[in-house]
Amino acid sequence: MSYFIALVLVVLPLYAAVVKASRHGPVCAVVCHAFMNTYPKVFNCSSLTTRECLCTERVPTSTYAISVDHYCSKRDFHNSLSIMKAYCEYENGLKFMYTLDDALAWGLENVEITSTLNYSTDVMIKPFLVPETYYYGNYRSFKSFYGNFDVSDYMAIACTFYFFFIAIGDLVEQTQCEVTTRASSKSPYGKKHADPYKISGFPVGLIPTRFESLVVAGFLILDMIFIFVDYDIFAGSTIFSKTDKQLTRAVGDRTGIVATSMTYHRWIGRSMYLHATLHSTMYTVHALLYGVASLKGYYKESYIISGTVAIVAGGLIIGQAQYALRHYWYETFFVLHILSVILFTLGVWRHCTTIGWMEYIYGAIAVWAFDRLVRLIRPLYYGSFNPSGTFAKATMTNDLIELEIDPPEIPWRILPGQYAYIYFAKFKFWENHPFSLLEIRNGKHIYIARPKKGITKTISNYLEEQPSRSATLRMGVEGPYGHNFSAETFDTVLLLAGGVWISGFTISEFSIGPLRATLRKLLTGENPIGLHIFITKSSPASISIKESKPTSDDDNAHDSQSYSNKNGAYSTSIDSFIEYGRPEISTVIEQTILNAHGSVVVSACGPDSFNDICHAITAVKLDKGPSRVEYIEENGLWS
Repeated sequence: MSYFIALVLVVLPLYAAVVKASRHGPVCAVVCHAFMNTYPKVFNCSSLTTRECLCTERVPTSTYAISVDHYCSKRDFHNSLSIMKAYCEYENGLKFMYTLDDALAWGLENVEITSTLNYSTDVMIKPFLVPETYYYGNYRSFKSFYGNFDVSDYMAIACTFYFFFIAIGDLVEQTQCEVTTRASSKSPYGKKHADPYKISGFPVGLIPTRFESLVVAGFLILDMIFIFVDYDIFAGSTIFSKTDKQLTRAVGDRTGIVATSMTYHRWIGRSMYLHATLHSTMYTVHALLYGVASLKGYYKESYIISGTVAIVAGGLIIGQAQYALRHYWYETFFVLHILSVILFTLGVWRHCTTIGWMEYIYGAIAVWAFDRLVRLIRPLYYGSFNPSGTFAKATMTNDLIELEIDPPEIPWRILPGQYAYIYFAKFKFWENHPFSLLEIRNGKHIYIARPKKGITKTISNYLEEQPSRSATLRMGVEGPYGHNFSAETFDTVLLLAGGVWISGFTISEFSIGPLRATLRKLLTGENPIGLHIFITKSSPASISIKESKPTSDDDNAHDSQSYSNKNGAYSTSIDSFIEYGRPEISTVIEQTILNAHGSVVVSACGPDSFNDICHAITAVKLDKGPSRVEYIEENGLWS
């Protein structure tokens, strides 16, 4: 996230600078140029094309210069050169032959003052001022049409900056902690958040937290306001004969520009597709208002065809991104998604190279390319592409895949909750899967993952066929990813972990099989802690734990760490025991908060439904503790 924000810090000011320059030039200059382009015969250039005449002949170039000097500000006068340069350079080999200052100087020396001018019949051999009747009669029409481009650009930048400021908040850890716990203390609908919402048992998607809902709602409200406000639609436009033609074109331009700027993911992608669909629909209706023949000609244009391809590809991306396909058929989703994204990018690129706004496309590709570059560098950092390669011993341990890998050449700062994406050369080398960093054992990094479907199922099947259920595999390691929180800032810390997700809290010297070393360290160290272990898949007869810590003769009876089976529970004198069955999470959380002394943080890391339960229970207890109560969640969601 940090490197993404660093890139945004560089890209956004560039966006603003490019767009602020106004891609069409000052409107006052646009009106002057429009007059010349509409009535080229007045300049007596019958032997030249209109473009050649306006770009190379003294009279039209000086007419443009003195008119812009008269109607525009000094700043707009210098910016107006971009209009003529773009107009002239549209054809290969053609350039605007004079500087504006030279054209202005010659024009002022030779200007012909005329109070009346017949645009259709008169021929001028000297430069002249664009008539005021034409200029003021057309200015509002051009201001409404081209000004909408500027407003749309500013709105597009506002949408980008909205999420930019949200990302800035993520940089401040304490602020992030407050926002993600207090504002998002409850899910907006029921208790589901990490566990997918289902209709008739079919998963349809994830419900965002309250904070995420507020962020998305704020964006969508902002987005809808931008679609519907600040249009100057009026009867009598000199560009459009009817207001419906003016409105459809204005909405089509607005939604197209804002859609092009949206490079974020999921909800912004959905909003982008809404804008793109409105953009396409409005342009189609606009063409149809001129007749069926106009519509047919419209869809013969190559940039329209490429835009239509992008719309179709975008629809495929939206459809493929549904939770069920991503979760249950990820490999299929992955291939279809990549192909659709390529098709969408090519369509948008071809569309925008013709009409403009390529800076947004460059920005989106720059962010994507930077992310890909970093993800390529990370395996190099780990040493994965050394000539000798990176090999790991892969073993099936109970129902887990365990990887034993040499540490990177440049040491990591090992933290709880870290994970890495692992590529396997033997299988689908282009695919990866997240593995949790469990521990450091004999100088090796130990990663674990529970096999489900896809690549982990393939690896699991392969290992089951090997002697001793293990094999040495060549792989690439992309990481580390993940984050942790500052538990030391709280007086009471409740860590709730389920299954393999316990690795989100611990980096220690224990194996996930026998727990003896863990118990010894936690229960007999300098600062012993209360430990409550629930074993959900084993019977009491299947485990035997007996550890003692050195004590004096006087308090042997009190401090001895002996465990006895009593109704399926093993108790200890320092509030630590092992129990068989599932815990009552509500009781654990409630008692921890009510009996705490000082601030409390409840942190959950486990399966989706487990996290949702912890989240919902803690949310209603935030104001029950003696001091600050916060909730932090680590999701195991992937895909």
